[in-house]
Amino acid sequence: VVEFRDRCQKVEQHLQKEESELANRERKLLDAHSDSLESSLFRLEEQQQRSIGLAEGNSLLTQQLSQSEQTNLALRVDLQKLTADWTRAMEEAELREVNWQKEKESLERERERWLEERRVEEAESRAEEERRREMERSYQSLSQAVVTLSRVLGSSPPSMDHVSSLLEVLSQADSALQRRHQEQQEVGVLRRRWVEQQESLQGRLFQLEADNTETNTLLQHTQLELAHTQQILARVEEALMENTQLKEREMRSHMELHSLKGAVEREQLDRQRAEEEAVDAREALHK
Repeated sequence: VVEFRDRCQKVEQHLQKEESELANRERKLLDAHSDSLESSLFRLEEQQQRSIGLAEGNSLLTQQLSQSEQTNLALRVDLQKLTADWTRAMEEAELREVNWQKEKESLERERERWLEERRVEEAESRAEEERRREMERSYQSLSQAVVTLSRVLGSSPPSMDHVSSLLEVLSQADSALQRRHQEQQEVGVLRRRWVEQQESLQGRLFQLEADNTETNTLLQHTQLELAHTQQILARVEEALMENTQLKEREMRSHMELHSLKGAVEREQLDRQRAEEEAVDAREALHK
């Protein structure tokens, strides 16, 4: 009996010792799992906060991207309109330039013709001056003939030769007077035509100068529109660059968010696995 009691005491002491060791091991395991769970929860909360921040940033980037796309669309519409206006203005300017060049060439031909007529007019003026001198000489001859006739009539009856000479001189003078009168009429007509042509050319010249001024103004306006269009193009390129950068940032945010979701899922699995191990340890201790 004493021996059996000693053996029972030894077995009981051994069981108490093993139970104490198991309790210590359970406590250590629980402490370790508790620390691991706390750190996992802390990391999980940090990643959730970071995920929330990234989601908010992603939403903001999406809004900015939508606004940027709307702005780009409006800029593209304005750019297409300005490009069409600029193209139309350039075509009109080129057409005006062609018409102005044709009109200029026509005026040059008119000017050459006018100069030729002017030279003809000057030649006719010189010829008229020569005829005037000839007429003056005819007048002098006529005067001398009249004086001679007066002397002849005063001194003695005129002979047939004197009368014939006098009639010939009078006939020449009358023909010269008629030619001069006709030439004066022709010169008057030519002068009126020349004045009318000069006035017409002057009016066309003024009109060409006005058209040229208008064309220059249109070209300046077109150049200003071109500079404005280039500025809009620069803004569009800048907006497209910002749009590309926003898309890249959004892509990186999506990747980071996906990575964080994977990390959160892994942390949740680790936490679930730790809880299962703790439950298994408790069940083993109770057994």
